[in-house]
Amino acid sequence: MNVNENKIKKRENRDVIYLRNYSKAIFFFPLFLTSLILWIIEAFLGVPGKPLAGLGFVWTLIFIINLLAISFDFSSIKLVIIALIIVIAILLLVFLVLPASLTMIIEEFQNFEFNIGMTIEFYMIMSISFAVILAIAFIGARFDYWRLERNEIYHKRGIVVKSERYPTQGLRILKTIPDIIEFVLLRAGSITLILGENDIAHLSTILNVNKKSNEIDKLLSELDVKVEKPGA
Repeated sequence: MNVNENKIKKRENRDVIYLRNYSKAIFFFPLFLTSLILWIIEAFLGVPGKPLAGLGFVWTLIFIINLLAISFDFSSIKLVIIALIIVIAILLLVFLVLPASLTMIIEEFQNFEFNIGMTIEFYMIMSISFAVILAIAFIGARFDYWRLERNEIYHKRGIVVKSERYPTQGLRILKTIPDIIEFVLLRAGSITLILGENDIAHLSTILNVNKKSNEIDKLLSELDVKVEKPGA
């Protein structure tokens, strides 16, 4: 393959953009990593029949945080309000509660024996389960995607491919980042393709959404396309 052929191939690759809408299940990857790491720690440092104290609390804390992140959309305003509430609560605890009852808290902590007894088998099952869920989410996105070209838009679905075609002319694009946490984790956001008066495709979970949006801008820059961006 000569230099000219290489340039043509690179140009063709830039002229095609794939948009894959992933399941929200991909945001369980922190819990998958936590389960895997705790499984390894328990395997090397744990004693059979006696789980390491504290690991269960770590897993439970990550589980709650991960579940909250997936269950609710955290906009920038909500995130600031939550952060302020947490800071105020910590300040009240440090300056009002702890000085009055520090001795009692220390005594109670010394006698504290409660342990969430999560065994190595639990971490193993959770690691395998989340690995399967993540694999299904990524494989599913490979068979359901949008392909944007200069002249046409293709929507392909399923293993036995079903495709729909739309003209690029008149396409409008709306990019939003409704959840700050999802954006921080995987740079994820949503892209809405307004294909016509009655044809609207909302892709709620697009990874690297800013990069994809910029690529679409460049691809369609030579066409009469209106791109709407209300702000990330």
